[in-house]
Amino acid sequence: MILARIFTVSCSNISSREINQIRLDVNCSAAGNWCEIDCIKLTGYSSHRDASYKELATNLKQLLFDDCLADVIFQLDNGQTISSYRNILSSRCIYFEQLFDEYSLDIKQPIKINNISYEAFYQILHFIYTDTIEPILTCEICLELMRKADEYYLSPIYNEALAILKRIVNKTNVLKLFTDSFSDENKQDTIILHDVINLCVEFIQKNRRDVYLSDQMRLLTKDMLLQLVKLVL
Repeated sequence: MILARIFTVSCSNISSREINQIRLDVNCSAAGNWCEIDCIKLTGYSSHRDASYKELATNLKQLLFDDCLADVIFQLDNGQTISSYRNILSSRCIYFEQLFDEYSLDIKQPIKINNISYEAFYQILHFIYTDTIEPILTCEICLELMRKADEYYLSPIYNEALAILKRIVNKTNVLKLFTDSFSDENKQDTIILHDVINLCVEFIQKNRRDVYLSDQMRLLTKDMLLQLVKLVL
C-alpha cells in the first residue's frame, strides 16, 4: 500500500481577520489510483493581536487600583478622592486634555470635580482605561452616565449605559426609572433622557397589569401620572 505523503493545508490571511475554516489540499499523484490518510496534525498559534489587546486591557484596568505611580488626584463633591494618570486621561479624552491645560504638573492639590458621583466618575475612568463600563450598575448610575456622556466627550458611554438599562428594567423599577428620566432631584437643569422614557413606555405597554398593580404606581405625582397615561395609551 502506497500512501500519499505530500499535502498542504492552506487558509486565509489570519493577520487581517479571524477564520473558522481550513482547506486541505491532498496531492495523490504519487499513490497512483488511490490513497489513504490515517491522521492529520494541525499546528498553529493564537492570534497575537487578540492576546495582546486582552492583556493590554487587563493591565490598564489594573491601574485603576494600583495608583503608586499616579500623578493626579481628583476630589468629588462628597470629599472622596480617586487617583489617576494624566498622560492616559489626556490622550484618551478631550475633557481631561482641556482640564489639564488649567492644572499644571506642579500643582499637587486634588483637582475638584463637581456635579458627579464617585461611582459615575469611576465608571468614566474605567471606560477611558478599558473602552467599556462595568456590566453591573444601578439604574441611578446608568442615568447619571447617560447625562454626563456629552460633557465628557464620551458618547459611547451613553449607549453602554442604555444597554444595561434594557437588561435590568423590570416591573419594580420601571416607574422610578420613568420618573427619573425626566428629572434629577439633585440638579436644576436636567437632561431629559427620551431613550429611557421610550424604553419604560414600551415595557409598561407589554406589562400593563403588573405595573399598574405595583406599589410604585401610588407614588407617582399627578404630573408624572398624566405623562405616563399620555405616552402609554
